[in-house]
Amino acid sequence: MVVTLALVMAAAIAVGRWPRVPVRETRHEGVGAMLDIAEVTGLGLSAGLTFRLAVADACGVVGGDQAREIATAIRRGESLGEGTVEHRLLELGRNAADSGAPLLPAIDGLIDELRGDLRQRQLEQIRKLPVKLLFPLALLILPGFLLLTVGPVVAGSIQRLQL
Repeated sequence: MVVTLALVMAAAIAVGRWPRVPVRETRHEGVGAMLDIAEVTGLGLSAGLTFRLAVADACGVVGGDQAREIATAIRRGESLGEGTVEHRLLELGRNAADSGAPLLPAIDGLIDELRGDLRQRQLEQIRKLPVKLLFPLALLILPGFLLLTVGPVVAGSIQRLQL
């Protein structure tokens, strides 16, 4: 049974009919999606793919709007909006093709920069968390805590006063 399952899986992978498994849960917007695309592109480049194939595979694996835009720009040989991360990724590939410089170190630098940006955004969200939690704490948790601690004492004193 196990051998049969292994043979079926091997045949499905060999034929190319096995569904793609995402690298991880992707973030389909902003810096997170670009980080995923850059990381998978770097993996493809380190495996020996050309820049175009590595980016196309990365866009296929990650998915989302940004990935579709990049894949379309790669197919058409176009450039994306100046100053965007997508534009920088395509420019790295274009510069490496023009100059013959190795592309993987440049992609690794872009990945490090994107990780730093993502970490900075996450830290900003974490710093805002105490302010966001202040209102539920003040309006719900503290009154409930007061009722649980002071309530029995007040109820006991009311009973004693009525006797």
